Amino acid sequence: MQEQTNISANTIQSNTTVDYGLANNFEVGLNLFFLNLATDLPLRTQNNSTNTTAPAAPLLMANAQKGFSANNWLHFSLGGQTGVNLGDAANTQLAWLTYGTAIFREKNTGGSLHLGMYRGNIAYNGSGNGFLMGGIEFPILKGTFHFVFDIIQGSHANAVFVPGILYYFSERTGFSVGWQKPFPASATEQALVFELSLL
Repeated sequence: MQEQTNISANTIQSNTTVDYGLANNFEVGLNLFFLNLATDLPLRTQNNSTNTTAPAAPLLMANAQKGFSANNWLHFSLGGQTGVNLGDAANTQLAWLTYGTAIFREKNTGGSLHLGMYRGNIAYNGSGNGFLMGGIEFPILKGTFHFVFDIIQGSHANAVFVPGILYYFSERTGFSVGWQKPFPASATEQALVFELSLL
């Protein structure tokens, strides 16, 4: 389970993923993405079904991912998710995202490097383009405090880079705080990002 909350000047956004692990590094689950709450009073949700510069919102999606291991330091994952927006039955849109990632892990330090490619439609990303993504995790105190950096390249609303600090409460529970900045040519707002991961 993963819960990410982004707090910007105008919006509080919730992105929730719940997955169930199956055999052979295969997992399936559900996402509730882009659940937006306006920060001005009165508090209210901000649904989107017509503005193509931003993703349709909120999105209820099914996801699946398959992992592969080449050896103890190189791993690959292929996955995707698809679903529809909620809250406007007259303007329902099909949203989808597919991706592939190579993960390089350094066993002694616990660090990792993620490099990948993705493809999503306008209902998922909003208008614009992009296809590269990546991330690093570098231990400051191994197993406790790690520096993390995620990037999604592009000019659409989801194109961002996020540096942050990840704290592991245990081997299976982590909490991170980061700062979201728009990728050049993206109109995304800057935001404070909180993320809780339970494995």
